[in-house]
Amino acid sequence: FREMITNLKKDFDVKLIKIDTDPVLCYERVKWRNHSGHIPVSDEMLAEINKLSERVCFEYDLILNNNTTSDDELICTFINTFGE
Repeated sequence: FREMITNLKKDFDVKLIKIDTDPVLCYERVKWRNHSGHIPVSDEMLAEINKLSERVCFEYDLILNNNTTSDDELICTFINTFGE
């Protein structure tokens, strides 16, 4: 992934954005979603994915807290950081 990002940055203005959400809230949201277009994922698999993602370190251009922030607030934060 790091090599892909490095290569993309040669030709494009790449921004890395991390969406930070409490794992319990994330699990709840996954369960609420319409699963017709998704692969079924067990609670154990979600926990494993979360553990793996916590170990990945990048220099993020923006970290969005998605625990209590509304969609409009997230969009405003994005626009204020990067412009329209």
